[in-house]
Amino acid sequence: VVRRTEAEAYLISAREASALRSVVGIATAIEAAMHAIELDPRFAQAWSALAEFRLIQAARGIAPQRAAGEAAIAAADEALAIDPVCAPALAARGFVRATIESDPARGLPDLDRSIVIDPSYWTARGLRGWALLAAGRMGEAVAEVIAAAELNPWSPWYSGMPAHYLFLAGKLDDALARGRDAARRFPESDYAHHALSQI
Repeated sequence: VVRRTEAEAYLISAREASALRSVVGIATAIEAAMHAIELDPRFAQAWSALAEFRLIQAARGIAPQRAAGEAAIAAADEALAIDPVCAPALAARGFVRATIESDPARGLPDLDRSIVIDPSYWTARGLRGWALLAAGRMGEAVAEVIAAAELNPWSPWYSGMPAHYLFLAGKLDDALARGRDAARRFPESDYAHHALSQI
């Protein structure tokens, strides 16, 4: 029996758990997302969220990277089979292909399409910036993470990314200004302080 309302409630719990940004939090988020899928296998958002959580495992090194990346792509494919214009699923699949599988030529088109579908989807912008960095396209990578931070000025993580990328691009004054602003606005953000420590 499909129970969409209950599945949606589990997905909310999954998002709450993932926001803890801990190993246990991500594992809990995956478990909750999978339970949502059991309740409603046609729930594209649950599949897409599962792809995102697997991506986080891979990107943060809290699970074997290749296996977590493959699991992220499998979940993204399930979401896209249900909803071919699911921007988060495209972004997750594209990121894994571009970075974990070291194939930007395959990954960037998914990220590009995600942004075409939803130009305000800041997560896709940030992931695309990361993929562009992996492809050696530094100028574009900087522009993309700045766009992500401006689209969502309330994200502690994304607020620290421009400083880091500007530093990598050799723009130290701009990196310092961005890093100080991020650390001022989000004093508990590890990324902001990490970016500052490199400059």
